[in-house]
Amino acid sequence: MSPPPPRRPSLRVERALQRDGHRVFVYEQPKSGDIFTITDPNLQLNQLEAVQRDVAALLEHGIPTPPPAEPTLPGAENTVAVAPDSSEQEITAAVPPTQGQSS
Repeated sequence: MSPPPPRRPSLRVERALQRDGHRVFVYEQPKSGDIFTITDPNLQLNQLEAVQRDVAALLEHGIPTPPPAEPTLPGAENTVAVAPDSSEQEITAAVPPTQGQSS
């Protein structure tokens, strides 16, 4: 049995250019015509292993979700901190109610 023919690349380099001091490669997917712009990250050989580990972890576990935001109390958006020389108290700003709200 003979080996399969070599795969044709699925992306073709359209052009390489300099933008803001960085090399940028423009690729095209010939079948669909989609264009991809990739900025060269200028990796050094000593960074390669760490990047490979990071990519493998992202592929295995996905992008980590940020922790949930701290819950805020109703009306907390109207709380203003006073400068330390004012006995370090918090005061509530007098904010007029918006239309349709009663005070």
